[in-house]
Amino acid sequence: MWPRLPLVIGIASAAIVLAVLYITYRWVDPLPPRHLAIAAGPAGSVYDNFARQYARILARHGVELEIRNSAGALEDFALLRDARSGVQAALTTLGFTQSGDVNTLYSLGGILDGVIFIFYRNAEPITHFAQFRGKRLSIGMPGAALRALMLEVLKATDALDDSTYLLDLDNTEAIDALIAGEIDVAVFPSQLDDSLFQRALDAPGIRLMSVAQAEAIAKTVPELKHVVLWRGLISLNRDIPKSDIDLIAVRNRLLVRKDLHPALQYLLLEAMREVHWPSGPFNRLGEFPAEQPNDLPSLQRQRRFTARARSSGNGTRPFGLPHSSTESCSLSFRSSRR
Repeated sequence: MWPRLPLVIGIASAAIVLAVLYITYRWVDPLPPRHLAIAAGPAGSVYDNFARQYARILARHGVELEIRNSAGALEDFALLRDARSGVQAALTTLGFTQSGDVNTLYSLGGILDGVIFIFYRNAEPITHFAQFRGKRLSIGMPGAALRALMLEVLKATDALDDSTYLLDLDNTEAIDALIAGEIDVAVFPSQLDDSLFQRALDAPGIRLMSVAQAEAIAKTVPELKHVVLWRGLISLNRDIPKSDIDLIAVRNRLLVRKDLHPALQYLLLEAMREVHWPSGPFNRLGEFPAEQPNDLPSLQRQRRFTARARSSGNGTRPFGLPHSSTESCSLSFRSSRR
């Protein structure tokens, strides 16, 4: 019996050492959580739609994405900044960061240029914002990114004076009021296939503004971008629109807290690639997700991810990730379910 004692002690010591090493490893590199909360603007918004698509993609990996709807960008940022809220990601626009955000937030990259459509009722064409003086405008609800950015545009173009009347209407209410003649201008972000956009486009007496100074405005307000609605893009056979229309668009991005587990960051990058890689009316195939002019540091792995995605195109590896990154994420989540 005594000769076996050193063997027993050796085995016990090895087990203790292994346990300590395992606990230390998990302390340094903990298993990824299987729940993530994202702030995604108002229910039914473009952000909300994207978040729901992300949720389906993350569910494939056993991760539940909780969507927190809000009144707009200001509330999204408040949730993201507050560690107690549980929100670790947010779909939002540029222009609402504070100086301290660089210490707690990263940008995973641009996801979409949210086109702003400006419909108006007027006998003569309106191409300059200064022509809105004295008119009744709906430019989004208080707290929304659209309203804050449009106020910047109106001030920069000297279109905002005592005669300009701003109303607090949501997008549907604004179009209803414009068609009824209760307001003169309705400004809202939309997509070409959206029913609200089509309703405004088909309404008699309502025009879509072509912004003559779109490029200059985008350079003055860096959160905005100049885009073009090309002639015939809405309908080739009916030639709608009958000329190119200059528009402004909001730069959108996905932000995360720096303490978000790296595996979850990679899964979000995968979701971004799947959702935003296709071409659209205002973007080329593979243009998004993308690094963009930003007021927050970009995550280094986002830069590597984007570079690999550009070089690999739409290859066989999941969303352009290298084998090591993909396998690392998969192994981490398989381990967490054991």
